[in-house]
Amino acid sequence: MSVRVVVRGKLKHETMQKVLMELRRHSVIKVEVEESSSNSITFYEGDKPKVVFLGAPKKADWLGFVMVARLIGGRKEDVMDELRTRGLDIPRSLREKLTEEHWFMVFTAPWCTPCTYQLILCVSIVAQTKARLMVVNIEERPDLAEKFDVKAIPYTLVKVGDPLDGKEVYQQLGFVEWKAFIKRLEEHL
Repeated sequence: MSVRVVVRGKLKHETMQKVLMELRRHSVIKVEVEESSSNSITFYEGDKPKVVFLGAPKKADWLGFVMVARLIGGRKEDVMDELRTRGLDIPRSLREKLTEEHWFMVFTAPWCTPCTYQLILCVSIVAQTKARLMVVNIEERPDLAEKFDVKAIPYTLVKVGDPLDGKEVYQQLGFVEWKAFIKRLEEHL
């Protein structure tokens, strides 16, 4: 499968170098850099976006970014083994319910440690399903935090259709451990 990552914006030189180095390390086939007024990194599987970071991944988002680079960069088997070892595999029933129409949206900030854990859970689910992920750094995208009335983080939504305007089928404030998160998702989907 063709792997492509599009990096948009004016990332600080150090951040851009770190992002590009991580992508090369995980054998991402093609990296495109485009100028834009806002920062984003989009990972594509084929011609469809699989994971979108709105804002540069920093501190709390970095581990999720590295996991995504490993998944999309062709090392999915290694990550899947790691998820199973850590008990982060999802039930078949949920795997079958989540389609490419489902978008997980996680609102984060670089200083938010619980956001890291929530992001890892969502990346784990996206890795095992056709669902997609949008990570929103509220410091760089306060407009989206306002649009979705984000009062605290991490804040997680699951939307069907367009991630910005689609139907909301799940919302969660704060970090919830894996088994409870999976149970809640199964109840709402």
